[in-house]
Order: sequence, then structure tokens, then C-alpha cells
Amino acid sequence: MRQFIVYSVVALNLLSPTVLAGGVQGCMERVLGYRALEADSLKPKADRKIGWRCTDWEVTDAEKREGKCKGSWEQFSDVYSDTSFNNFMKFIGDQHVDASDWLKKKADGSIDIDKTASNCYNKHTAANAKVRNFEAHEVFKTDNDRFESYVEKLSDTVSKAPDEVPDADKDKAKDIRANYYELSQRVQDVRVGDHGKHLIKDATKKLKGQLDIETRTLGKDPLNTNVDLKTVDWAKTAQKGIASGKSKQEVRNLIDGFNKEYYKKRNPAEHRSVVRSYIKAGGKAKKCI
Repeated sequence: MRQFIVYSVVALNLLSPTVLAGGVQGCMERVLGYRALEADSLKPKADRKIGWRCTDWEVTDAEKREGKCKGSWEQFSDVYSDTSFNNFMKFIGDQHVDASDWLKKKADGSIDIDKTASNCYNKHTAANAKVRNFEAHEVFKTDNDRFESYVEKLSDTVSKAPDEVPDADKDKAKDIRANYYELSQRVQDVRVGDHGKHLIKDATKKLKGQLDIETRTLGKDPLNTNVDLKTVDWAKTAQKGIASGKSKQEVRNLIDGFNKEYYKKRNPAEHRSVVRSYIKAGGKAKKCI
């Protein structure tokens, strides 16, 4: 059954998402960027790959998200001496960062990504500002701003850090790597849950009278802890369909038919491509832990 569901969910061709997210998800992605910067900052300055921004970026192919740096590449450590979350946000161009610490932590000292993202979002809202979409060329040297490349670059940098930092910092790099994987899993869940409310509604409407849509919970909404993030549980939906008397092939055809049509639409396809990027990067990172 699991192999069938995986086929149904990920086998279709996907569109490339245009930009990194804004909103609360954009705040969460800022935390991941910051953790990657922390890991990379343990290396000698000349070897660092994260924490570079282009002063004058020219788009050469908008559709492919390609470009070139017409200006110069500025390094984070040349602008800020303190590797803080606030400074990282200012480095990537956020204009509403005040003097308070935007990074929130749990009782054990680890980063609370939900509270940090909520704090980031609320502070932007209080300033009558949106959480801007930031670009890959504001985080590292690159010739494209494609989301998949961005996620892969951060993940690879964090995954390899323990082998590339001085011996005295190897344990710290390993801790960041383990935490980065946990945080990226949470970002992935929030992404899926944000998309899930639309998926549940459309699947319920489209498959009404044919399949009863089952859901699964992905934790709480970072902005409202009274609200559960949910998405379609295709495995349970398929099992229920078979239990009702439909054949496996009938259920397969219904689910695959829905997904094929649904993910032809740009927004759903972009959401799923984003999640796929996190799954791919997360799989690589997990192997290193």
C-alpha cells in the first residue's frame, strides 16, 4: 500500500517554485538560513560559502530564475561581527529589524522555530510591512535563484560542516546539523499543512461519493496554536476505499486521476515542488546524523 501511495503523490512532473516564501513560512526559512550561516561560520573565513550577497543583481533569464552579479559580493563577516539572527535578517535586506532579540528559544536552549517565526511575522505586521521574499543571491554566491538549488546548498553546507570545521568546533557543527534537520522537518510540515487545507477541500469536493477523504495532523499553526495543520492522508483514504468494496485499481485510478488534474495548476504544483525539495535535502542530511 505504501508504494502505491508514494507513486500517487510524487510521480507527476513538477513545476519549479519561483521564489522563497514570504509570510510565516518565509520567517521559518530565515531560521534555516541562519542555522546554515552558523554552521558555515565555524570554518575559516576564506572557506565560507554562506553569508554572501550581491550588491547589484541582474536577471538574465526570468523563467529559469537565472542571473549574474554585476556588482560585488559582500561577505557577512565583513558587515557584522556578531553572527546573530537579527544581523542575518538585516544582511538579507529586512528593513524592520529592531534591537530586541527576534530569535526565540525553548527551555533547553534550542531554537523554537514556531515562536521565532510567529515573532518575526507579528513584528512585520506591527510595522505595516510584509515578510519579503528574499533571494538565494542574498545568502550565497550563485548564478540562479531557484528554490531547489537554495535548499540543496544550505543542506549540503550544514551536512558537510562537521568534516570541514576545526576539530574544536566539530561537536558544535554536529549539533547544528542535527537541529537543522529537525527544523527543516518542521518547515516541511508547515508547508504541507498550509497547502493541505486547499488540498482537503478540493479532494473532498472532487471525489465526493467516490472516496471518503481521510486527513492527518501535522502539528499546530505557528500563528494560532488552537488550529491544527492538516493534509490529506492518501494511505488511509485508499484503505477506506478498498474496505468499502472498491478494488485497488479503482482506488488507484481515482487518486491518480485527481492528483494529475490538481497538480496541473501552478500554485499546487509549486507547493508540492517545494516540499519535494525539503524531502530530498532532508534525506541527505539524515544520512549524516
